[in-house]
Amino acid sequence: MKKIIIKTVFVAVVVLIISAMFYFYSNKYRSSPSTNTEEIIMTIGDREGSFLIQKINTDSVEGVWYRIYPVAREGDIGETKTLRIGDDIGYSCDGVSEKLIKIAPAEQTATFLKITNQPPLGGCPI
Repeated sequence: MKKIIIKTVFVAVVVLIISAMFYFYSNKYRSSPSTNTEEIIMTIGDREGSFLIQKINTDSVEGVWYRIYPVAREGDIGETKTLRIGDDIGYSCDGVSEKLIKIAPAEQTATFLKITNQPPLGGCPI
């Protein structure tokens, strides 16, 4: 009787391990939906996502960053943030990347490359 229980537990563990390996393998290599890409040109006073532009310098963009995760707060005054080329203001947990790719101080514009993908498993914290 003891041998039957041990064999049953062993088979159950092996099946569980194989199932877990299949699950992680299939999720790692699952096909991605199409990626949406767009360039967004912003100026002083514009808000994209959680970032409000307040000043455009020759090598940086200053503004206010409003956190929306874990919980967006009404009346949030945000925090001062300075962006440089390559900085990302997107939420990767939402599947969004918004990188600063160009600063045009003469035109007072900042260009962001927004890439939207499928959010990763688990999504954003609440």
